[in-house]
Amino acid sequence: MGVGNHQEMLKFTEEGHKDFKNLEAAYERLEMVVTIVNEAIRQAEDVQKMLNIQGRFAEVKFPPCFALLLLLLLLLGADNRFPSARKSIF
Repeated sequence: MGVGNHQEMLKFTEEGHKDFKNLEAAYERLEMVVTIVNEAIRQAEDVQKMLNIQGRFAEVKFPPCFALLLLLLLLLGADNRFPSARKSIF
C-alpha cells in the first residue's frame, strides 16, 4: 500500500470511527518516512554528481601557482572584509 492508498482510507473513514486516529497516525508516519527516503535519495544523487565532476578533474595536472591562486581566491571570497578585491578578481 502506498501513501495514496492510506490517504484514501483516511479520507473515507469517519472521524468518529474507532480506527480513524490510528489511520491518521499511520499516514503521518508514512509521510515522514517517504520524506526521509526522498531526501536521502536526493543527497545520494548530489554526491554522485559531485563524484562524477571530481572524476573529470582527477587526471588534470594543475601547476603549483594555480593551486596557490585558487586558495587565495577562496580565502578572499570567504572573507567579507575584502569585497572590492572579490569584485575586481571576478
